[in-house]
Amino acid sequence: MAGTGKRADQNKTRIWHLEYFGKHGFTRPFSDPQREVTLSALQEMLPQLLAEGVAAKEKDIFVIDLSKVGYDKLLSKGKLSLKLKLTARTASSGAVEKVKAAGGEVTLTERPAEKV
Repeated sequence: MAGTGKRADQNKTRIWHLEYFGKHGFTRPFSDPQREVTLSALQEMLPQLLAEGVAAKEKDIFVIDLSKVGYDKLLSKGKLSLKLKLTARTASSGAVEKVKAAGGEVTLTERPAEKV
């Protein structure tokens, strides 16, 4: 492409169709999106989950595997008034505390990252 710059403006028309000038397109970095659910949303969905057979009730505790429902992470937004036994890939520390305070338990399938 020597000779196409500075005073060679007449040559630019020959190379415009080659997409030589400028940057074209982009590539997105790979990301693994997590599907998240809050405690309040989970509590609202509970009757539907029981009807579908995804959740079960053992005595007074509701057992839910969030991976079967299609969620990866449990978040702590909202108040919890039910005892839940949850299995999740990851969960926020606030969500784990709220579930334990309500008398339930959370089992995590992915080990949390260690802080350095």
